[in-house]
Amino acid sequence: MLTRWTVRVALGLYAGRLAVACLDRSGSHGRFARALSTLGVFAFVAHVAAAFHYFHHWSHHEAYEATALETAAVTGWKSGVGLWLNYLFTAAWLAETAVWWQRPTACWPGPRGVSIALHGTMLFMIVNATVVFEDGATRTVSAALLLMLGLLAGWRLLYRETPQALNKRN
Repeated sequence: MLTRWTVRVALGLYAGRLAVACLDRSGSHGRFARALSTLGVFAFVAHVAAAFHYFHHWSHHEAYEATALETAAVTGWKSGVGLWLNYLFTAAWLAETAVWWQRPTACWPGPRGVSIALHGTMLFMIVNATVVFEDGATRTVSAALLLMLGLLAGWRLLYRETPQALNKRN
């Protein structure tokens, strides 16, 4: 139960962080988005620790085998590579949050292209974890939340103000 709730909290905070970044046209809510991301990454690390404690007995080998069996059940391909991708996901989120603490007011802590690549990869991982490999309410709520974030991102891209327009408004 702890494992499921820590990941739900983590991903909810991550979704909130993305929503703030999409809705923040002035760039003035960077600290709030950073706080959401920081709380989210701590909740995600708690999720990883709970999964390793309660399900894998602190064994990388057990976690790898469980990942391979679950992957085989869903895709027909027995591979534990998803575990390594989860390690990468955790490291990337931690790294982005650490960089963000060096640029506290930014809504996106790194160069735009890096942020797009990072969050695109993170969203790919989240879709797989919550929609492809889950079912029931988790799949439904996750799909709805991801759709909402997609719409917000699309709105942001369509109605993005140029730096010149922002300067005139301010």
